[in-house]
Amino acid sequence: MIELVTQIPWKALSEVATAIGLPIAVLVLFLTWRNVRSAERIAEAQLWLDFRRQLAEYHDVHTALAPGGGWHKDSGYPATRADLRRLEAYMGLLEHCKIMLDSGLLARSTFESVYQYRLSNLAANPFICQA
Repeated sequence: MIELVTQIPWKALSEVATAIGLPIAVLVLFLTWRNVRSAERIAEAQLWLDFRRQLAEYHDVHTALAPGGGWHKDSGYPATRADLRRLEAYMGLLEHCKIMLDSGLLARSTFESVYQYRLSNLAANPFICQA
C-alpha cells in the first residue's frame, strides 16, 4: 500500500487541481461581484422609491411651489405656521437627499433628471431664498 502511495504522481495531480481550481475561483469571484453589484442597484432603487414616497407626503408644498401655485416665484409665501413647517420639512427632506447624493448612496444623474426642477422651484421663490 505504501508503495502505491509513493508511485502516485503528486506533482501532476497538484498541477491538474490548480488548472481546474483557478478558473473555478475566477468564476466564483465574478459571480460574487455580479451579485454584490445587483444588490447595490436594488438597494439604490429602494432608496429612490422610499424618497418618492416621502415626497408624496408633501404634494401640497410641491404644488404650491410649482408654476401656477400660490408660492411660485414671487406669488407668495406660506401664510400659516403649519404651512411654513411643512415647507421646512419638505426642504429638510431634500437636504437629506443631498447627504445621500454626496455620500454616493444615490446617483446624482438620476436626481438631476427626475427631481432637479423641485430645487429650481424652491430657488425661484425670493421669499424662501431670503428666509
